[in-house]
Parts: sequence; C-alpha cells; structure tokens
Amino acid sequence: MIWSTGFRPDYSWIHVPGVLTDGTVAHRRGVTEVPGLYFLGLSWQHTRGSALLGFVGDDAAYLADRIAADQQAVTPAKVATGLPTSPSPAP
Repeated sequence: MIWSTGFRPDYSWIHVPGVLTDGTVAHRRGVTEVPGLYFLGLSWQHTRGSALLGFVGDDAAYLADRIAADQQAVTPAKVATGLPTSPSPAP
C-alpha cells in the first residue's frame, strides 16, 4: 500500500480493531498487534528521523526484516495441521 500524508496525522479512516489507541496507531517500531499490518513513516516511530524521507531507511530495513521473519513463521506444517498461521505480535 502507498500512503501519502498531509500536514497532520489523521487515522480516523482506519477501522481495524486494536490498531488505534486514543486516535493514534498502537505499534512497536511500526509492527501492530494485527498480523500482517505494519506502518512506516510515523513521527517518532523509532527515532526522530522516522517520519523524514532522508532517514526512514533504518525503520524500513527493520520492518523488511520483521516481515520476512513473520512470513517464515508461517510454515507449511502449520497450514497442514490447521494450526494458526498468524505470526505473534512484536515483543
């Protein structure tokens, strides 16, 4: 998904249970409690530069590694046995 923002955050359009807390995104370094839902570019997501195009690379690399790890956690064995395939939330 590509998400462009304006002058201030507005998450009122997000209607996914457990994602918003007091009008802000509930996350840890961009990882939400909702399997497969991640955010990038939030103010102070991890550092002061998180919302700045020139500095978002560290957050992007962290999320890419986390997404890859979450995908590996969904193994064919879990699918075959009927076990839940959703990765666990961020520690």
